[in-house]
Amino acid sequence: MTFSHHLHDAFIPHSVAVVGADIEAHRRGTTIWNGVMNSRPLIEAYPVNPNYHVLGHSPCWASLKELPAPVDLAVIATASNQVADVLKECADVGIGHALIPPGDPALTADRHWREQIVNLARAHGIRLIGPDSTGIMRPEIGLNVSSWPELPEIGRVALLCQSGAVTATVLDYSKRCAFGFSSVITTGLESDVSLAETLDFLSADPQTDTIALHIETLRNPRAFYSALKAAARNKPVIILKAGRGPNASRLIASRTGTLSSDDSVFDALLERTGAIRCDRIEEFCSTIEVFSTQKQPRSGRLAILANGMGFCALACDAADANGLPLARLSHWTSTQLGAMLQSKLTAHNPVDIGPDANPEQFGQALSLLLNDDQVDALCVHLTPSTAVNSPATIDAIGRAAARTFKPVIVTWVSETIPETIRLRLKRNGLPALLTPDLCAKAFANLLRYEKQRALRLAEPTSGSEPHNIDLEPARRHIDHVRAQELHRLPQERAHALLRQAGIETLPGRLTHSPAHCLQAAREIGYPVALKVCADGVAHKTDIGGVLLDIRTDEDVLKGYETIQANCTRLAPLAAFKGVFVHKMADRPFAREFQITVATDPTLGPSLRIGSGGRTGELFDDLCIGLPPLNEPLVHHLVNQTRIGRSLHSYRDLPDVDLKALTDSILKVSHLVCEMPCLAELTINPLLVDESGCVAVDVQVALNAKPTTPDRRHSHLVIAPTPHHIERTFESRIGPMRLRSIRPDDYAALKNLLTRISQRSAYLRFHKEAADVTHNELIDFTQIDNDREAAHVIENAEAPGCIRAVARFAYNPGIDVAEFGILVEDDCQCLGFGSRLMRSIEQEARDRGIKRMVGYILKGNDGMAALMRRRGFIPGPCAHDDNMLTYTLLL
Repeated sequence: MTFSHHLHDAFIPHSVAVVGADIEAHRRGTTIWNGVMNSRPLIEAYPVNPNYHVLGHSPCWASLKELPAPVDLAVIATASNQVADVLKECADVGIGHALIPPGDPALTADRHWREQIVNLARAHGIRLIGPDSTGIMRPEIGLNVSSWPELPEIGRVALLCQSGAVTATVLDYSKRCAFGFSSVITTGLESDVSLAETLDFLSADPQTDTIALHIETLRNPRAFYSALKAAARNKPVIILKAGRGPNASRLIASRTGTLSSDDSVFDALLERTGAIRCDRIEEFCSTIEVFSTQKQPRSGRLAILANGMGFCALACDAADANGLPLARLSHWTSTQLGAMLQSKLTAHNPVDIGPDANPEQFGQALSLLLNDDQVDALCVHLTPSTAVNSPATIDAIGRAAARTFKPVIVTWVSETIPETIRLRLKRNGLPALLTPDLCAKAFANLLRYEKQRALRLAEPTSGSEPHNIDLEPARRHIDHVRAQELHRLPQERAHALLRQAGIETLPGRLTHSPAHCLQAAREIGYPVALKVCADGVAHKTDIGGVLLDIRTDEDVLKGYETIQANCTRLAPLAAFKGVFVHKMADRPFAREFQITVATDPTLGPSLRIGSGGRTGELFDDLCIGLPPLNEPLVHHLVNQTRIGRSLHSYRDLPDVDLKALTDSILKVSHLVCEMPCLAELTINPLLVDESGCVAVDVQVALNAKPTTPDRRHSHLVIAPTPHHIERTFESRIGPMRLRSIRPDDYAALKNLLTRISQRSAYLRFHKEAADVTHNELIDFTQIDNDREAAHVIENAEAPGCIRAVARFAYNPGIDVAEFGILVEDDCQCLGFGSRLMRSIEQEARDRGIKRMVGYILKGNDGMAALMRRRGFIPGPCAHDDNMLTYTLLL
């Protein structure tokens, strides 16, 4: 099956030339050419080496110019200092793709050499894979231009690695398993073709159902996130990445020349995409094997069947360690199992079938368990025995697994597996893992994938996202602070920043003398709190810099002097600035949260949410999210914290105002998105109770970035909703607003679909409006702003009432975008369509897109007329005679 992608001919070429192909041992050209010959390719493969006329049974050509037919991909297996000359020859004969295997380390490690090679390739329109790529395999067409001697089996798993060693390990593991590969690709140093582009290719590949991805480093985190999110939307992506500890991070950073990221921030990035991360190579391989069955559980209720009580107990421990609930079997299932096992007691989960169980008993037990509605998946743990070593037993398990949509995972608990059993497991498509722990981890990953999909498909409440917040006063405050060459906001200005973002703070004032402090306390009103303000003090309480519940003038005067003396004595290098006085919070039922913003050198700003106050650090329950956040993501983060369990009523504690907490976190997220200059921000504590939220203590550190983001919000790894297009205009039906679509427009867009006619729905979606699914509506509103744009027109006086929407989407690396537009029936002929088309056309130009294409059904005369007025050129549609294409050169 063919499909369209700009790297199609690189990874699925019709013909390949191996420049430097050889037959002498220990030469890279020999290894690669042997792989080509051992794979019985279905494509044309040409060896190129002036030293030979024949290589094995194949003619050998002296140069690329002598080849008898055009070539899609050239593998440059020569010495590294000859790569430039070969690339020039590729350009002369029109080869568009080249792969550079590992070569001279002195050159390939040289960044300047790599830049020269890439610049040369780009100048001639050649895309480079590598350098240091250990190759590409496409088993379906017999393509093997790699360091591995033979092709793996054909399958539906795509393996994409930055490391040749990891690739070799997974390929070796697959020999004993029931899965094969659609593609195997190692990207090498990614001087040109990137991990993100390759992910896009595999996401579009119809022969790939599951993507297995190994990562050493991220060279372009934003492009990687965008590609990974798009891929994980279509198919499971399983990731193996080292670097949780400092030693691995230092090693990777030194070898790759890239900055390492905080591993917990990377985990937060993956959670936003829906990809699954594994920590160990054996877990990675096991998870690939389980996902390759293409069976997803409805929930997490697990049944366990083993041929021994010992492994029943071990399997239970593994399930408990991975947070997997065991299924509670129905009474009928338990009774039937007990009768089958000739037990005087009813059988319960886990089920010990005994070491001597025959194939019929295995089949019957599996059928009973899988037919139970309380069971979502089944793990079968086998230890070698006379009965289990029978191929008939494996066939019985396979027949039962084939009759159900529920995952069935087999564990063969032995280092060796008889060849007959291995082949039987493979033939029956049964995952055969090595230990109960790996089985539990693989199933937990399967379950986590489903939960992350559900989180991605959760719709935010209409109007939940902060917008129309004027941050210009905050920007002026920061400019004033910077003019004084300060890198931290004074307490007063830090509190003012939050108030300007819409977050309530306690009334307070910075004072510079005891008398000034007393005056401020009287004006604010007792009781008050006194806190030290000093550059160089991270934790005020560590130096006795906080006094609470001050109720008299005498205590204020004494408190100021005490705090100043403590600062001088315990922090002599700190620069004392004064004492901050603020009102004591009278919130007896408040829970103490903290919200922290930190900046990762690779992945940018992140929000950390968890327990606050003096004891907050003891709980270590901070959960990380990457901005921009939305309402479901905030709820997910809060629910993961320990303090999140205290938000609901308990004994005399009332429910907190969860909406106020959510709004405060969303406003901090908005602040981070719209003000790149914020390096750190800490609200600790944020008091949350039944009446709302109030920030008590605020710390803000600045960096050298501007106070206003650029159009791309390039300081973030996730592109937020852009605001630069927003404008209002007058129409015949009242004032309207044109803006970008937001994730919380789900309900508004759904309402729009209820108001359009069947004809309008069919012309836009080619189906009835009622058939537009929840998933599609989520995709329409929660767009990737690096790959898509969607502009809406809504009633300016009734926000959330969308009247028209236009969008376009494109893949990075391609300068063509596909667009679509929908205008409510009652609003047609008001100029909304023309206004939206102008808006998205300009947005496309700003992004460097050269051509916009739309597919319009014949008979849609109104749309055809609009296209002609906008200068679009009609043409036939290659894949549907009922449609026309309309193209505009931008």
